[in-house]
Amino acid sequence: MGTVLQYFIISLLASIIGAIAGIGGGVFIKPILDFLGDYPLATIGILSSTTVLTMSVVSLWTRRRDSL
Repeated sequence: MGTVLQYFIISLLASIIGAIAGIGGGVFIKPILDFLGDYPLATIGILSSTTVLTMSVVSLWTRRRDSL
């Protein structure tokens, strides 16, 4: 359970930093998860891609909600 929380915090912080910097959070997530070495590279790619997709969906939903 601790590993899931650790990855959640990494993804959340990377998404916040990515949003502030104006770049995708995957730029930060992939190297950090690769450094930890708990998962194979293919799994890290899926985790990173899923996080970036979720961040994009939330951003689009928020903009659509604000425009109505």
